[in-house]
Amino acid sequence: MSSSRLAPPIIVEEGVDLEFFESLEDVGRCLEPWATTYLDFVAFDSEGRGLELDIELHVEHRKWLPDLKVELVRVRAGESEPSHAEELRALVSEYCAAVGVSVDSHAPLEKLLRAAIERAGFTS
Repeated sequence: MSSSRLAPPIIVEEGVDLEFFESLEDVGRCLEPWATTYLDFVAFDSEGRGLELDIELHVEHRKWLPDLKVELVRVRAGESEPSHAEELRALVSEYCAAVGVSVDSHAPLEKLLRAAIERAGFTS
């Protein structure tokens, strides 16, 4: 599945913490490649589609210096249909309660995400 069909924001859960990313590029820029190997990240798009975080080797060719090899985190869909919407809704609802955001725990996912992002902001 193409990453263009993913619906930002991207939500990354690690333990009890959630991070919200405005774009796929922000995920790649902000998450450390080593962390995706050693920590238990779970990622979703805003519709509840499960995502996979992979490490990709990127080579930057430089004119006067040796090539620079950089590991980057890449996000790709782990499924074509969003089958984790209820799991994501529960995570965001728990997060809102933990950080003191007053929102109905039975509210639609979109409303919960909006409230959580308003409180936490986007990771950049």
